[in-house]
Amino acid sequence: MFLFFGLSQFAFCQQIEFYKHFSSNYELSFSSIIKVHDGGLVVVGQAFATNGGNYFYVKTDSLGNELWRNTGTYFNGSLDSSNILYDVIETVDHKFIMCGMLTTYSPYKEQILLLCVDSLGAVLWTRLDSLPFAYTSDRQIIGLSNGDFYTVGNKFDTIPKLYIEKHFSNGDTVWTKDISFDPYSAIGLRIINKDNQLFTTGMLLDTVGSKYWAFVVKLDTSGNVLNTIQFIDSGSVRPLNLCLFDSVLYIPFFKSSIAGPLTSIVSYDLSLNELGRSDFPSMDYCNLINDSTFLSTMPGITFHKGNLTGDTIWDYQLIEPDGLVAAITFDTLGCGYAIGRIDDGSSSSTGFIIKICDSLITTNMNTELLSEDSGVIIYPNPSGRRIIIRIPKELKITSELEFNLFDSTGQIVYTNQHLMKTETVLEFPELTSALYYYVLKNDSIHLTGKIIIN
Repeated sequence: MFLFFGLSQFAFCQQIEFYKHFSSNYELSFSSIIKVHDGGLVVVGQAFATNGGNYFYVKTDSLGNELWRNTGTYFNGSLDSSNILYDVIETVDHKFIMCGMLTTYSPYKEQILLLCVDSLGAVLWTRLDSLPFAYTSDRQIIGLSNGDFYTVGNKFDTIPKLYIEKHFSNGDTVWTKDISFDPYSAIGLRIINKDNQLFTTGMLLDTVGSKYWAFVVKLDTSGNVLNTIQFIDSGSVRPLNLCLFDSVLYIPFFKSSIAGPLTSIVSYDLSLNELGRSDFPSMDYCNLINDSTFLSTMPGITFHKGNLTGDTIWDYQLIEPDGLVAAITFDTLGCGYAIGRIDDGSSSSTGFIIKICDSLITTNMNTELLSEDSGVIIYPNPSGRRIIIRIPKELKITSELEFNLFDSTGQIVYTNQHLMKTETVLEFPELTSALYYYVLKNDSIHLTGKIIIN
């Protein structure tokens, strides 16, 4: 429950919960972030070193404070190499499996790197993809409930190809599927598992025309291709992510044309029938959260939040000399956790984690703050369109309470201004499933918080 001073006006905007910097003897580059079972965060990436680079991962608590980190190498018998981790998942038994790439230079070769660590960061096993490709890179990993997992990326023999692999929980490969788009090269970026179907997106490279376009592939869980679509445009189209919400796929993409750069989002049903496209302010990254909104980032550390119709909810710019956001994840309440780096002008850079949540801005500061242990309970949360407000008798309510419920744009969707009982049942049969914000107040009580309606 979030508690604020008394409200006379309301405006939804961003609230910085924490902003943490991570330094090293080398230049840090963060790639991916996840929120884990204990409320903490795990971040993976690379620490650039004199020999090329070491893989890097760090675990924090729920407030972004570092608990442990590890910087390591997997040289495969060669000291002339570079290691990077691109993505990470948490297993059902709270281990962490990470995917990345190992590059060796004598001779030059790139291989997929898989790494499993325990809950304290100790390495349990490593795997290298031994397939005879000159170039391989692992972009994303998704896990299954039985401990198995998928990876997606690209491989190169004569031209880059999209590949998808399924692995057992110990890292051994179950099957590999390569998909080519001749005459174009293909780079796999993101993958989603939904209803025993796999959806992956990536980028097609037209080396003759020096352009890039986007594709989506639908597969079954054995790697058999069910459907493929390509959106080839007169300009260059670069997909940025693959998002799933209410059984609809959303693909934000950056479009460069004669008219200038533009970011759009295209939506598909699970049969890959196009549902529509919308244009958005320029952005680099996108993800969907449970209240049908997205949080995106641009160079210079600018955060933009809007809804799926393109309306802006808020914008926020973090003042840094030279910063770039690499990835974002979300919790069930819609708070965003962004990672990136800040260059200090020297040979090193600092990694950062920032947590941004929606908040209610208050403009009237004349009311006493109610303590967090006041005993007021609003439950269940998440709720099935019915909640109970329980107020302890010790608070001695002397005037009617007003309960207001707001949607993500700040509009009131429910109000009740005559609450006097110590226990009240409220029902919202007309509300859609989303994240809502409530305010409960009278002359002496002012409480705010969030409710998820299922």
